[in-house]
Amino acid sequence: MNSNERQTSERLDVSVLTSARLRDFEEEVLSLCLSLDGRISGERRRIGPFSVFLKGGPFSTKGARRHQLRGILLGASSPALAEFRAAAWLRERLFQAPEPLAAVTVRRGIGPRRWKRPHAQLFISSEISGATPFDRAWEEASSVRRLHLCQELGGELGRMHALHFLHADLYPRNVLVKPAAPTEDARRVPGRDLWFIDSWAGGATAWRNGSLRRLKTDLGTWLADFEPGLSERFLKEFLHAYADARSDNGRPLSSWMRWLRSIEEARRAELRKLERQRYRLRGRPFPQAGMAASGLAPTSS
Repeated sequence: MNSNERQTSERLDVSVLTSARLRDFEEEVLSLCLSLDGRISGERRRIGPFSVFLKGGPFSTKGARRHQLRGILLGASSPALAEFRAAAWLRERLFQAPEPLAAVTVRRGIGPRRWKRPHAQLFISSEISGATPFDRAWEEASSVRRLHLCQELGGELGRMHALHFLHADLYPRNVLVKPAAPTEDARRVPGRDLWFIDSWAGGATAWRNGSLRRLKTDLGTWLADFEPGLSERFLKEFLHAYADARSDNGRPLSSWMRWLRSIEEARRAELRKLERQRYRLRGRPFPQAGMAASGLAPTSS
């Protein structure tokens, strides 16, 4: 990964991250970012010999102000740079995420970089061909397939959290399902069907007191959006797989029931936010189901 930060004029400040594959095309990447006159998401183009997936464009006035404040108050990177680093982190630890190829952020203004207002950004990654959003794959899946998806998602998310990584935007649209290529003995390899995207708001974080409050947000977000599609059996498999993965990676849950209550609090908080932002439902009915804590305790071995 190559990082190049420069000031191209008194008021234009550019930050670029590139992988080895696109390092020779850095100027083309920068020109592409500056030429965008509207937001793009999911557009496919060729850069040099590579077919790539593009996401980005100019910041809106509101978005520029919000990310400028995030930079000033929290020292946060732009979404494009943060997503590049998050995807690289996940891939290094054998999670499935698109290969990050380049990220550009252009800022305008004077003074230190973090005080300058974001103007435009671009994230470039490899394309995940043949993948389907989790909710659509779920609708088409058999009962056996759904069980596998629940176990795999719970296990991968538990391992992710045990390794100090928060996704922070964990909706079904940001988990893609791409069936693994058949192995010689036709058995599935756990963790090879699911791909995690759009993790720019999260990232690696240190374990501290209160980590539970941060981790529960991922689970609460997922369950607020998707739990109505889960029967008690599938919900139990998802939660048990998560707890087992946490234990296997040295971060066991200290209290199962306390953890369930914490997730339910986060789920309700997400539903309150969804109530205020119903446009996010995109025509779907408002989720109503609640997570029944009774009956979900792990079975004794």
